[in-house]
Formats: sequence, structure tokens, C-alpha cells
Amino acid sequence: VMGVFGSKTNGLANAPAASQAGHTQTDGTPTFDTGSIFLGGKITDNIGMLAQYTWTNYGGSSGASIQGGSDNTDIRYANRIINGENDIVYGMSFNNNPGVQDVWNSSQAWGWGVVPGSTGAFNTLLDGGLAQQAVGASAYVYWNKLIYAEVAGYRTGDGIFSFLTQNTGQKYIAGTSPYIRLAATHEWGPHNIEVGYTYLDSDIYGPYGGAVGQSSGAYTEYRDNAFDVQYQYLLDPHTFTFEAARVSENVTDGVNMVSGTDNETKLKASYTYEAKYGAALGYYDATVSYALAQAPSTTTAWVPEVFYMPLQNVRIGLQYTMFTNNPGANLPPPATAWNASNFNTTFLYVWAAY
Repeated sequence: VMGVFGSKTNGLANAPAASQAGHTQTDGTPTFDTGSIFLGGKITDNIGMLAQYTWTNYGGSSGASIQGGSDNTDIRYANRIINGENDIVYGMSFNNNPGVQDVWNSSQAWGWGVVPGSTGAFNTLLDGGLAQQAVGASAYVYWNKLIYAEVAGYRTGDGIFSFLTQNTGQKYIAGTSPYIRLAATHEWGPHNIEVGYTYLDSDIYGPYGGAVGQSSGAYTEYRDNAFDVQYQYLLDPHTFTFEAARVSENVTDGVNMVSGTDNETKLKASYTYEAKYGAALGYYDATVSYALAQAPSTTTAWVPEVFYMPLQNVRIGLQYTMFTNNPGANLPPPATAWNASNFNTTFLYVWAAY
């Protein structure tokens, strides 16, 4: 499976010729943004694998080069027990992103990427903060299509596992980070609903945000609690999906001896007709407390999208990100002085599967 993405910034009138740190495009110029190749399939009757490799244009702080590296990877064992009373799916996963093994669209790893560009410097660990920085193993069980439970442990993705991490710098985890996922599901007719909870507890060496290469000394404690909901209506020719996720992260910076919170909310509603024509509307909000951000910091954006699938295995989409609060508040000047609309982004993407 291959995904190719392109984008064009709509504003950044005061931006320099090259991207500022935290941004992926130059001012108002159509540019290739990111591209990914996904390979997935069966290895044995009970073992399968999904591997993703991603190229990022303007990946460095100078905005001058394309960088590539491992992205989401999941090696899975799965089995099933069916009898007159129970239908049990169980298995194990080895992966490099907490939550990438999840099967619901509202979970953080596969949740809708509301803002394709930067949303600011603050992201919760469950919303990509440990992606391609850690490796872990989990065990899961799904009982009678009603209850899902999973436990996992994650450690630093270094040494023999370094091929699963990004090449932009490794952050080090102190010990093992526990991960817990619980979900309840129900189906009736063309409807289905999922309500879930996720917990992640991780200590990362260095100050808030982590320090590349620091593998000892003081660390910052992150405690993430996330709730998510997914509702779907599936009956030809109509498909409707609603997703909502809320992450609350409590942070204690053991280097600067401050604490605070990082809260993120994502919402998305999408509709598809005849599996060809679709539209979606998303909402994103992130708020960082005073002690960590040095000033109250809120990033808010609305994201309308239209898409078309001329073939079953091809999707073309156009997405517009409209900021209503300035994400540059998390970046150095002059970004802090820009209007929120300076960060608005038009994003054209193409997905193809074989």
C-alpha cells in the first residue's frame, strides 16, 4: 500500500524563504510534503506484519532536505476461539508506536491527522510523542465482540531496535512504560459504536519535551489518560463515521522542577456516498498549562475536507486547515506575532493500494 501526499501553504506572509523550525513548507509555494510506503500482509496463518517508511520534505530545522526513516511498524500474532458460548480473538503485538496496534479510527495512532502541518511544539505522548522513539510488546483479547483489553510495555528503541526509530534523534525512556487499553463495542443492524480508554505512563530523560541523546540523570514524568468514541453507520450507499478523542497529560518536569498539563481534543465527522464521493469536517484543540509553556498556549483549528475514489484502491483528497488560535505561540519570534490565518494550509493527497 502506498500513500503520497502534497501540500501548499496559504499564508505565512512574514515567513523567511526556508521553513522555520516546526514548519514543513515555504511561504505560499506548492511543495511535496511527505510520502509513505506501507507494506503489509500475512507471514504465516497466525502472524502478519505492517511496515511503513516515510519521507519528509523540509524535515530538518533548516528546511533544506528530504529525510526518510521508519514509521509505524506492527508485527502481529493473532488467533481465535469460537464455540457455542464464546467468540474470543487474542494475540500479541510487537510495535514502535503505542496504539499503532489498535483497530479503531478514534484511537490516537490511527486517529485522523487533523492538522497535516505543525500544530505547535506540544504533543501528548499518546498522540505521537513516543512514535518511532520506543519499541514494545503487548498482549490483547477481544471477547464476544463486546470487550477489548490490552496491556503493553515500551522501552527506548535503541540498539538492535534502532532501525525502528526515526533518524532525527533518539529520546531515551527511563525503565519500561506501561500501556493499558480498554474498549467496549456494540453492533446493531448497520450501526456500531466503540467507547475506549487508554493509559500511558512514561518517564523520559531531560526537560519537558525530552532531550535528544540524554540517557541518564533527571527525567520528566508523563501520565496520559485518553478517552475515545467511534460511531459508524454502514449501509450501502451511505457510510457515516464520527470520531472523538480526548487526551489529558499530566507532566512533572524533574529538570526545571515545574509541572503542568497538556490537553488535546480531536473531533471528526465524515460521510461517503457509493464508496466514491466523500466529505469530512474535523476540529482540533490543544492547550498547554502556564508552568510548562511559560505562557498560556492554545492551538485551535477547523479542517474541512473533500475526497473522491475513482477506483476502489485509489483516493484523492483536498483538505484545508483553518487555524483560529495561533500555533506560533509555541514557536520563537516572529511566529508569535503572526495572525492565526498565517498558518492556514491547503493539503492535497493521493492514496493508492495494490
